[in-house]
Amino acid sequence: MTDAAALDAVGDKADRIDAQRFVGRDDALGEIALALEGRSDLRVFLLHGPGGVGKSAIARAAARAARANGHMTVALDGRTIAPDPDGVAEAVAAAAVPRALLVIDEIDELRPLRFALRSAITEGMHHSSVALLVGRGRPDREWFDGGLEHVTKVLTVRPLDSDDAARLLACHGVRDPAVIDRVVRWCGGFPLALTVAASLQPIPGEDAATESAVLGEDGDLGEAILARLGGNELVGVDLDVLDVAAVAPAVDDRLLDAALPGRSTRSGLGQLRDLSTSEKVGSRVALHRLLRGALRARLRDTDPDRYRTLVLRVAEHLRVRALTEDPRVLLELADMVEDPALRLAMEGSSS
Repeated sequence: MTDAAALDAVGDKADRIDAQRFVGRDDALGEIALALEGRSDLRVFLLHGPGGVGKSAIARAAARAARANGHMTVALDGRTIAPDPDGVAEAVAAAAVPRALLVIDEIDELRPLRFALRSAITEGMHHSSVALLVGRGRPDREWFDGGLEHVTKVLTVRPLDSDDAARLLACHGVRDPAVIDRVVRWCGGFPLALTVAASLQPIPGEDAATESAVLGEDGDLGEAILARLGGNELVGVDLDVLDVAAVAPAVDDRLLDAALPGRSTRSGLGQLRDLSTSEKVGSRVALHRLLRGALRARLRDTDPDRYRTLVLRVAEHLRVRALTEDPRVLLELADMVEDPALRLAMEGSSS
């Protein structure tokens, strides 16, 4: 192998394709660029959002832009950093030079070491360098104590708007406007879902009618999302509890008791909490929006009677809660309504 060939590795090719298919996120990237250029006092960015919303893609884009502007970049994965203070300090020390960008993805894995990480960054990084910490959970308050709040900013990653979502599909070769419109609506702006949907299209050069047929019904996309997000992790989870979590926006013991009368669901709720694709909503648990949508579509298509029964039980439970405890629960009822016009009407009545 020649030296030139060795330099153009598989990772380089993947990075070029990644850059070609990246859209939007100008605000976040602009903030990081200003900090690296010394035109901002910010030095620590806490990038967070749910799985599949594009956090890692933003981190990769920030690193590419930094390298293109002559900045040293160090990209790390929290899952591969030695799980002790020395390992954290050693990882951060790799970026202890001026105007460097340190990116640590999967920062949630280092949560038990967050104080060590904070110390390593505040004491071991050059004052002109920038740290970009990427994770799902909301940032811990320790990043805003002792004056660190003056150099720290939270960047909340939200789904792409419809225009950027359509641009992303176009970057993946999806051409049929009808397909683009339906997929954008189904995916809700989540880049992961959009990318999976695009992978279902036929090879370039086939006509738009064929493209629409191959993309298929929403169920095809839902099954692909299940495979990508759920994987083997859903195996062994109480199927009844999983069905309720697919129907309800968030679940707890009381809701499970109402939806599955006579069933013991405590262990199932624990399994649900342990999923990497679930998150805590106060004292309750919610599945990732995309995963929940795919599971709900599968349940509705394969067992419509059970689907209707669970919807009615969950809706009645939430209705009583809204009337007797918290009117804001009406928003969760609205979330369960499939007719968009009726859902908007319910959301408006609760405000």
